[in-house]
Amino acid sequence: MKVSPFTPKRRRAPIQSLESSWLSAAAPWLCLVAIFAAVSILVSPFYFRLPPVLEPGARIAETIVAEVPFAFESAEARAAWEEERRLRHDQVYVYDSRAEDEARLALEELLERTAGTAADPSAEGPPPPPTLLADLSAAERAAAPGLAASPAFRQALLNTLRRTYTEFIVTESKTQYLGHVQRGVARIVNLDRAPAQAVEAARLVSFPLGWREMTGNLLRDQFSGLGVADPHAGPVALAMLAGAVVPGLSYDEERTLTARERFQLPVPKQRYETGAVLLDASEGRRVASASDAEMLAAHRAAVERDHRYRLGAHLGYVAVVFILFGTYIRKFRQTFKFSVRELLLQALPVLLALAISFPFVLFSDSDTLLAAGIFPAGVVGMLGVLLLDMRFALQLVTWGCILYGLQSGMRFDALAVSLFGGYTAVAALHSIRERREVVLAGFYIGAVNAASLAILHFIERPEHLSQLFGTLPVLHLLLAFVAGVATALVTIAVLPLIEIAFDVTTDLRLLELSGLQHPLLLKLEDEAPGTWQHTLNVAKLAEAAATEIGVNALLVRTGCLFHDIGKMSKPEYFTENQVTADDKMRHTTLKPQISTLIIRNHVKEGVEMAKRAGLPERVMDFIPQHHGTCLITYFYGKALSEAQRGDKRETVREDDYRYPGPKPQSIEAAIVMLADAVEATSTAKFSSRTVRPEEVRQLVHAIVMEKFNDGQFDECNMTMSDLNSIRESLVRTLLSRFHTRIDYPKVHTAAEGQRALG
Repeated sequence: MKVSPFTPKRRRAPIQSLESSWLSAAAPWLCLVAIFAAVSILVSPFYFRLPPVLEPGARIAETIVAEVPFAFESAEARAAWEEERRLRHDQVYVYDSRAEDEARLALEELLERTAGTAADPSAEGPPPPPTLLADLSAAERAAAPGLAASPAFRQALLNTLRRTYTEFIVTESKTQYLGHVQRGVARIVNLDRAPAQAVEAARLVSFPLGWREMTGNLLRDQFSGLGVADPHAGPVALAMLAGAVVPGLSYDEERTLTARERFQLPVPKQRYETGAVLLDASEGRRVASASDAEMLAAHRAAVERDHRYRLGAHLGYVAVVFILFGTYIRKFRQTFKFSVRELLLQALPVLLALAISFPFVLFSDSDTLLAAGIFPAGVVGMLGVLLLDMRFALQLVTWGCILYGLQSGMRFDALAVSLFGGYTAVAALHSIRERREVVLAGFYIGAVNAASLAILHFIERPEHLSQLFGTLPVLHLLLAFVAGVATALVTIAVLPLIEIAFDVTTDLRLLELSGLQHPLLLKLEDEAPGTWQHTLNVAKLAEAAATEIGVNALLVRTGCLFHDIGKMSKPEYFTENQVTADDKMRHTTLKPQISTLIIRNHVKEGVEMAKRAGLPERVMDFIPQHHGTCLITYFYGKALSEAQRGDKRETVREDDYRYPGPKPQSIEAAIVMLADAVEATSTAKFSSRTVRPEEVRQLVHAIVMEKFNDGQFDECNMTMSDLNSIRESLVRTLLSRFHTRIDYPKVHTAAEGQRALG
């Protein structure tokens, strides 16, 4: 793009001031992240809606239903589970076949120690007998050393000990073991490498309770056979055996606890599916119990966990939408600039619509949400058309409704209604001519919303028409219509704010400027009437051509109205304003260079006037671009002639006789360039005579080819098809202006006829 000294400098909107800071490089990326975060929050209203939690003793005011499946484990169930776990895991018992050897050694040591006290009571040696002997009477304790020294007594104890381990299995608790055996959880562990012995119930004897009776019987047999007749022998023998006996089968608490930890028993939980009633308020004046409070706490924890997972999925969904939308912009919207202003301008319509629907989704039930058609897709469509263009508005509506489908809980009917409303908004405003069309578009959207709801209702309940109309939710249809009308009001309310914040020229602003009441236009009509008439003619030509190829005709018309306002500074130097003979002689006394400066200066003056009047940039761009870098051929030719006739051959530089530019940067500016040239040339050539269509076609074709060959369209995205369509439109419009008329015969009045005859 050629930079011209007359190219208007871009005014900074408040949002654009961010880009002048040191964060200018990172600002677009930060803005994109902020938009992504905002969209992710807005499409996830569920994250801010948590089920209630009651304290024990609180009254149940409303019925509470499960939002997600969850399992509840009460304190009672947990205690029952612990008891069941305690009873069902392995109960480990240790069987040691070496217990007899250990007991015999202990008994022999006890006998030696006891017998030693009789040989030398005052000698230092082993400590006194164990405390078991202390439980004996004084006479029994006195007889103990003598008995311990008796070979017969010793043999009787050893024989009894041997029979105890041979004929019986000594255990700590026979009842406990048999109980575990009955439940099938007893497990025996051998401490030595000997084969496991069968633990028979008949052989079990509990130590020391059942063991005393059994040992007493064995001792009596042994004392009788060995001739031990001391009356104190029985109690002393029982005391010594009790101090020496080691249970052969013992309960191992440590191994049992280890087995308990390894035992996997499913925790008994009560499961609730989505929609299950947790607490029913219809049961009367019910008070929440501790178990109810625990159940609601478990439900809330399950909902929070579900929310976290869903939020992660929503982030992925939004990321996919952003990637696809960004791909579309990159491929099909070449004019997009990655800046804070552009990002916010394109995201605001969708963000605004999602923010409006957010509280309704959060606090309303699903039927009311659908009935209101509550996503204001019409706002997205209307703002998209007014701020951007029709094609991009359709994209915004589509992606916005896709995001709303997620926000509304994946409801197809809500998505369908919003899509219909958004597309209606784009269709209603694709070629806006009056401000009231925005309000009318709201009524169209409301009607489409209501019709869509009625159709969806019929699809869901395909009854006979007579029954259908009796079941139609009239209130819902009315809400849908009101929601559609409200989109127009929201658009009208926020549009001026966006225009100010982003310095955007919308079609509504162009409508105001093209109303012919602008002070600059009134001044142009008063001070340069010829230029004013030329402006109106150019506007007619250009507007028809813009409509022909489908570009913004309103922008073209507005640009035409202001494209020559700079001629007001010296209107008498332009042919359309030269009425008197003196006016027509203005340039005859001037050098071509001076005349060229005057002609070129109307571009600079026009830009300055437009700046002072506060015209939008989109309109100001037409002032320098409608001439581009075209050659001012009349004065260039005059300069060449004078240089050839002069005594000194002066070099005439072509660039000195060209407009400063820039060349047209848009198809709209190119259309105005062609229309301006065609109108000026055709007015000068065809105004005083009858025009043949072939002449008009040749003239337009010559002008179009001249501009094309001069490279004036190199910087705009105009195609050859567009150029041909513009040419044909200009020809048709000129033919309607310079159409031929028949010669009407003069009709004489009766009086004139009598005079002629007389």
